Amino acid sequence: MVCFLQNAFEAQFLVNQLQLYYGGGDKERTALLEKFHHSPGQFKHMELVEHLEKLDLSVLSNKSDKEQQ
Repeated sequence: MVCFLQNAFEAQFLVNQLQLYYGGGDKERTALLEKFHHSPGQFKHMELVEHLEKLDLSVLSNKSDKEQQ
């Protein structure tokens, strides 16, 4: 088995990215995930990159602030 992760920090970072991206319940993101699993030949990784570039992380900081209050 080939493992591309160098350490536990990288593994945790990857998990965090997955949670940030797919945790919001966005239908387009979910469709990309389903395409990846069910129709991998049609999956285009650049679509995923485009969605990641548009990800608004400020929403997370606002949510975190509210949870701390």
